[in-house]
Amino acid sequence: MMEHADAMWNLLDTTMRHHAWRLHDDEMRDRSYSEAARAMTADHALYDAVVAKVIDPQLDHDRFMLLAGRPNLDPHARLQAADVMLDLMDKVMHQSSWNVRARMQRYYYQDVPTAFMVLAATIPEAADRAGAYRAAAFCSWAADDPAMVFKAHLDRLWEVTPGDQMRRALSRAFANNILPAFARPDDPDMAARARHAREDLGDDVALQREPGMGVHR
Repeated sequence: MMEHADAMWNLLDTTMRHHAWRLHDDEMRDRSYSEAARAMTADHALYDAVVAKVIDPQLDHDRFMLLAGRPNLDPHARLQAADVMLDLMDKVMHQSSWNVRARMQRYYYQDVPTAFMVLAATIPEAADRAGAYRAAAFCSWAADDPAMVFKAHLDRLWEVTPGDQMRRALSRAFANNILPAFARPDDPDMAARARHAREDLGDDVALQREPGMGVHR
């Protein structure tokens, strides 16, 4: 539902872009954020849009809504949305100049993964927190957080959904020291492993879309 996309856009671009979001400052606003975070558990298009906005804070409203509204788009527009996400994943995995941590720190007034953890705690059912936990874990990896900080996010996701595909992909990245390009040493073997990790993460982030769409570059 697009009201959830509106809420997540407001959280990232209207609130955290200008000041630190604090729970309980505005109960109506917090409720809309919490409901949207809950929706991300099953709404993979909304999750993709949120992740895209975090790893590329300059993502504009039109592209954000393109990603979030993917299930209701015509096939051509769905492919456009997929290409937006795949392009961002290529930058994270292959462009050393694409420093997600620095971008997040410049754009947002608080640590984004931590904000998603706070938001997850507002969701009554533990299983419904998976989307917020998933976003926190992926963004923590993309920002190259300290290993134990990142692992704590993975552990919370494991507690609510042990079989989660994103958790498995991120766990493999953690176990094999697969890092985003900006944090990775100039090592051919590491680069090769990163390509495989990108495929895993791409399957879970960018390619969570209807069967038959394929990948069109």
